[in-house]
Amino acid sequence: MSLKTATLRMPQRTPRGRILNRNVRSPYRGNVRSRSSVPSHPLSRSQVLAGLLCLVLVLLGGWTGYQVRLVAEQVEALRAEAAELETRNEVLLQAKKDLISGDNLKEMGSRLGLHPPRKEQLVLLR
Repeated sequence: MSLKTATLRMPQRTPRGRILNRNVRSPYRGNVRSRSSVPSHPLSRSQVLAGLLCLVLVLLGGWTGYQVRLVAEQVEALRAEAAELETRNEVLLQAKKDLISGDNLKEMGSRLGLHPPRKEQLVLLR
């Protein structure tokens, strides 16, 4: 067995602790890469903003669709209610027409014992 002296190359550091020579081979980790060769973020800022904009537009589209469906259900309920009220109005108008007809008024008056007014009960206004 032969004796060899081991030479370790340690990266030089600045007083603030930054490494000056980043391309030093480490016996344990292989090549130490500089940070500039490895992107810190796989997406650029414009790609992230475009993705966020698309997400916001999709969410707004979904929310708008949901609101449209709610309003459509309310409109349908109001149309059904309007049709029901229209039929009820027709029934009530027919009942009113029957009540104020001249024949019906004479019949109710005779049932209640009413008679036409006498001349002295009439007061004429000018």
